[in-house]
Amino acid sequence: MKNIFNLLILLLATCQFAFADLDPKTIKKLEKAQKLTEQNKYDAAEKIYRQLADEHPYYATVWNEYAKFGASRYSFYKRSDKNFNITVTGGSDSMTQALTELFSSIKPSRIYYDKYMDICKEATLKNEYAYYPSIYLRNYLYDKKVDTQISDTAYYHFQIAERHFGKGSYTEAAKQYQIAVGIDSNFYQARLYLGDSYYMLKDYITAAAYFRNAIKVEPTMVEARKFLVDALANIDADDEAIEECIQSLLLYPDVAMFSKLEALTERKGKKFDRGWIYRDIFPTLSNKIPLAEPKNASWKFYVDAKSKFDTAYYDKKTGIIKDNPVTKQKYLEVYCWEQMLKQAPEDHFKTAREMQQKGYLDCYVLFSLFHQDSYAQFAELSRTDRTRLRTYIDLLIK
Repeated sequence: MKNIFNLLILLLATCQFAFADLDPKTIKKLEKAQKLTEQNKYDAAEKIYRQLADEHPYYATVWNEYAKFGASRYSFYKRSDKNFNITVTGGSDSMTQALTELFSSIKPSRIYYDKYMDICKEATLKNEYAYYPSIYLRNYLYDKKVDTQISDTAYYHFQIAERHFGKGSYTEAAKQYQIAVGIDSNFYQARLYLGDSYYMLKDYITAAAYFRNAIKVEPTMVEARKFLVDALANIDADDEAIEECIQSLLLYPDVAMFSKLEALTERKGKKFDRGWIYRDIFPTLSNKIPLAEPKNASWKFYVDAKSKFDTAYYDKKTGIIKDNPVTKQKYLEVYCWEQMLKQAPEDHFKTAREMQQKGYLDCYVLFSLFHQDSYAQFAELSRTDRTRLRTYIDLLIK
């Protein structure tokens, strides 16, 4: 029920209700692509989504639907994996392992998983409100596996609870989730969905208490924090909700949480503006080729900065810069921005220049312009300089 794959049919069936902000021609094309996806005609559907994404990069709905398409296609090919079996025998262990990894990389599911992630990464690069792409990236590339040591008995009651929840029997679901938690107090999902049951019953105070318990079990997971923010917002505990938003964003800058923070600060007569900008150049650690000729020619200075920076000076997996004779900057992404700002016209990247003058360029680049491909650098900033990052976030609320 809570699994992303199990939601795909519902998402595809209901997405037409999200098209209200689009022009009739775009709506018609999206509906056609949706029907093609339902018929498993993925190549034809992708042509439409790709065209729309190129024509309307500022339409969040287009990117959200494109990402759902990517999820649907990946799910289809993942189910087909059982028909793709290759056994490698003979040779050395290292050769066997290498060949196994090679063949795994050409499995249809692996190919379409990569394409799925690419859609999501491009979406969050080009649209500030790419809600579903951000969720999918977090689910697959940040969230860890939880509840791996749960007893069979606890899991049995959890499954019963899931069936009740799916039918809308939230009181019965809560009882079964509670039994599961009683058997295994570290059952994160049972605690989370116990709170969700009370949330659906509109008992937001009880729901918030269970969401907090879930956070104690798995403090790095974002979902419980998102649910807690919603519960607090429903009892007008806006200050607490804002604080929970910020604590969650310090873990992982999720688009949904940025949006929640915007809405909550607006309710208090304030404004949260992270200064997001469109870009068609992937972050420095991305292995993607340039999407197209940049709309802003100044990005060539960013690209040049990386190409001229000695690869021995930074960790190729994280982008964390080592001690070197060229710069004291710690993050490759920020270094490339520094070089771009030196050479770009003064009227380009005004917010970045403002934050650089205030000493927060790293926070702006890695937090406000967060992208999954720079996650390791953001995580290092948040881990080693959290107080300053928190001060920066407070600066964005006016």
